[in-house]
Amino acid sequence: MTGLITSAANAQVKALRALLEQKKERIASGTFVVEGERNINAALAAGWLPVQFAASPAVILPPERSALCLRVTPELMARLVGKDNPQPLLAVFRQRWSELSAAQRGLWVALEDIHDPGNLGTIIRTAAAVGAQGLILIGHCCEVYAPESIRASVGTFAHLQYIKCSASEFLAWRTGYSGRVVATHLQGSVDYREPDYPQPLILLMGSESHGLSSGLTASADIKVRIPMRAEVESLNIASATAVMLYQMPA
Repeated sequence: MTGLITSAANAQVKALRALLEQKKERIASGTFVVEGERNINAALAAGWLPVQFAASPAVILPPERSALCLRVTPELMARLVGKDNPQPLLAVFRQRWSELSAAQRGLWVALEDIHDPGNLGTIIRTAAAVGAQGLILIGHCCEVYAPESIRASVGTFAHLQYIKCSASEFLAWRTGYSGRVVATHLQGSVDYREPDYPQPLILLMGSESHGLSSGLTASADIKVRIPMRAEVESLNIASATAVMLYQMPA
């Protein structure tokens, strides 16, 4: 526990702000920030390891007390997170990453080149809601552990596993995968409501702007389409993923 910190020039506060604002700091440290008591308690309950807390003076800390705690003024907390009404409690956690071998069982969502962290966080929330095992992030995806993704997940990030890989790594692993791979595609010939979806299963979803690459599309066992009116070009990636996942609940 530290004394009350009032200055943004404090070295520990500057390090926390860098973690919130800079991808390179999150990558280098292997940590990330969670905001709010509800989301923090969800992570603690799921066994995520806290490194540090930052709290306004009146906040009662969670039972996990082994991590360093910074006490900061409400004004400084607002400057840290860039909000007028910030959560009065932040926590820094260790990131968790799994290997592709973890995806051999259950339902997984594989996302290629997803760029919007709000969409990613919403997909995390939906995947957790249906009982999926986790997400496979293929290619140049935005960060699971970016503050925007974590906020959009509303604490549900704590219930999933995460894998990062290139398209070539996924395709090489896929040759030994014992389950089924389903891709959504505008040229899919099968209505998504028609097939059965036995597990293990991977749902492949492409980027917001370009969809799935040809290599990943070709790797799918089945390509399905979500019917839409002719004047509607496409669904938002988070909405399309939700439609698919609720057709194949875990």
